[in-house]
Amino acid sequence: MSVAVVLQSTTDPRWFRLAVERWQELLLDHANCEKKAASTALALMFSYPEDFELADRMSRLAREELRHFELVQQQLTALQVPFRRLSPSRYAEGLRKALRRTESERRMDLLLIGALIEARSHERFIGLIPLLGEPLGPFYASLAAAEARHAGLYLRLADKRGDGARERLQQLAAVEAELAVAPDAEFRFHSGTPEGGKGGRGEGGKGEGGRGKGRKGRKDRKGGRTGRGEEVPSALPDLPPFLSFLPFLTFPVSAAPRHHRATRARCLACASRPARCGGPACRPRRANESLGDGYAHAPAC
Repeated sequence: MSVAVVLQSTTDPRWFRLAVERWQELLLDHANCEKKAASTALALMFSYPEDFELADRMSRLAREELRHFELVQQQLTALQVPFRRLSPSRYAEGLRKALRRTESERRMDLLLIGALIEARSHERFIGLIPLLGEPLGPFYASLAAAEARHAGLYLRLADKRGDGARERLQQLAAVEAELAVAPDAEFRFHSGTPEGGKGGRGEGGKGEGGRGKGRKGRKDRKGGRTGRGEEVPSALPDLPPFLSFLPFLTFPVSAAPRHHRATRARCLACASRPARCGGPACRPRRANESLGDGYAHAPAC
């Protein structure tokens, strides 16, 4: 099955026009996407360690995605793009809501969602190549084939892990298609059609991406912002597109420590349960730490 057949919608031309105008933000979010893709592959290895074929394929994929991240970072450096943090788009959250919760349906959905994300990335790479010029046009051309190959890998792995993969793909593709083309107030690599022509939430209302620095009077939200309108650090910033689906990484931010076993949390360094963690796995969180389960873990367990 070709990448074009996997997707049920095509990206609106307005997204491509905005991507050319805001290429710096595009490149920054692309770097995030490559890191998240590598993290997703690693998360699948931890979630299904008994599946040797999956672990082998995901190990290779994670290394390739990290190599792509390095290449994107080289472009950021060469083009002197200043780093800034970007909020995640709605794309991953929308796909997460469609995920089935029981096994082995869950594993199949994770693989099919991976295929859809890679296919959408390939489609946008292809559309950007003739529009960006040197050096980004040739750069995206060098990566496009890999995105198609990754989509095919996820599809083959899903096919081998249960019946009905192609039927389920059509259901998930309908969700993905809506997320990719519906009006979107934020510009990101996987965002939808820009609202109001240019779209995006600009810095100070100027349409330069991100959430506006000029916005005044932010409302405090319990557990979300401080009294000064500042963001409380999230438990795990920059989660991969569907890494948050994995139960041992879905920790809400909490100001008070809770019992470690009650959360069934794993050590983030070695992914083991506290009972099998060789290091000092549990200790009360300090004031300046934001690990959501209320405990900090040794960096090397």
